[in-house]
Order: sequence, then structure tokens, then C-alpha cells
Amino acid sequence: PDVETVAIKWSAPDGPFDLHGKCVNARCWVWLTGCDQHAAGTSEKCVKLEAGETFSMQMCLSDVPADGLHSRWIPADPAAAHGVGIGATAPGFGTFFPVMSVGRVSASLVITNNLTVPEGDPYHLRSEWFNSLASPVPDLEPPTNPCLDDMAEASGALASHMTMTTQYYRRSVERPHPLLAFIGDVGGAYGVVTTFLFWVYISLHKLWPIISDWPKGRWMQDKTTPDNAGSHELGQAIGCRN
Repeated sequence: PDVETVAIKWSAPDGPFDLHGKCVNARCWVWLTGCDQHAAGTSEKCVKLEAGETFSMQMCLSDVPADGLHSRWIPADPAAAHGVGIGATAPGFGTFFPVMSVGRVSASLVITNNLTVPEGDPYHLRSEWFNSLASPVPDLEPPTNPCLDDMAEASGALASHMTMTTQYYRRSVERPHPLLAFIGDVGGAYGVVTTFLFWVYISLHKLWPIISDWPKGRWMQDKTTPDNAGSHELGQAIGCRN
């Protein structure tokens, strides 16, 4: 089998990390705060999206709890409580958009490097974000709101605030060394054979008394003659002589 390893890394010293999202409602506004030193100019900028449009940003971990990815949206359905979805995008792989719910969301990043497939394959390298709801309300106001002017005429907008977890995961999948794989296969086959031979030995050990007595007919004698029949006849013979 393939060898899989997972390394847990601190988010603060690494990054930035690619983040791709999609507006799944009538209209969305997205902006990022706290990643000025990492995000190559994508922080503190308002991204306005119509339904179905996508965006790309560079996420990081900030020391300020109110920083992170902020989103506002006008729901297509008044009863809808979700808005901007975020996830991984790879050419040919498609896009996976888990939904950001209303409130404060904590997101974990998993970066998978699959060395069993060639470079350029969608499964070779991919980044995936997994969200969990931390609070049903966005209780921390963003430090800045560059989308404020664009949202002036928007009424009834819902809000979500996403932060990155302090740790992320680097997952590697690779094939084992051919020699180690061969040794493992041989060891597995040896284990199967020895287990089978041991089972045969135990079975024969239990059946051997029956098999060895079969030609003598003792198994029939045990069924038809009581154990004390021979001693009773011998006692009668001795009594007649006396």
C-alpha cells in the first residue's frame, strides 16, 4: 500500500495560503484584513461578486482576533443562512466550495502532495479548507471595511467572519521503496503459509488418535463392547477352575 504521512505545521510563520471562493447567493462582498505583510496586495481590498462568480485571495493567520476573511451577502432566498463558499481549486479537478455560514467560522487547511501521480495531475497537489462554526453571530467587528461604500444601498445583508486555525496539515502520499515493498510482500506471504501449516498441524494432532485406531477396529469395539466385559468373562473362567 501507499505510504501516507501527515505533518502538523504552525500557520503563523508559513504562508500565505491560496484561498479560492465562490458567491453562492444573489450578491456578495468579500475582503481580507490582517495579511498585509503576506498577501501580495490582496488584503484590505473589496471584492464584489455576483451570483456564481469566484475569487482568489491569499489567507494567513493574524494575531488580531478580528482579522481574517470577511464577507457580506444578499441572500437569494430570504431564509438562506449561508453565503460565500471557500475551497480548493485545481485545473481539471473542479472546485469544492464548503459553505461559510452566518457567524464566525474557523477554517483548517489541508495541503495534499500526492507523489503517486505525475506533476500536472489535479490530484498531485491540492489545498482544501475545512470549516467549523465557532459562533452563530459575527461578534467581532472587522478593523476596516473597504466594501462599505459599495454596500451602502444593500439592506438585509448577512455577515460571516472566517479565521484560520493556528495549525495546518501537510499530507504526503508516496509509494514505498521497491525493496521494502518486496520484503513486505514476502513477509506477508510467509505469514499466511506458516499460519496455514500450523492450522494443519493442530488439526492432525487432534485427529491422529482416531486415524491410528481405525485399522484395529477399536473404534467399533468401543461402541459395541462395555469396558468391563473382558474382566467379567475372566472372572467367570477362574471361578469354574476352582
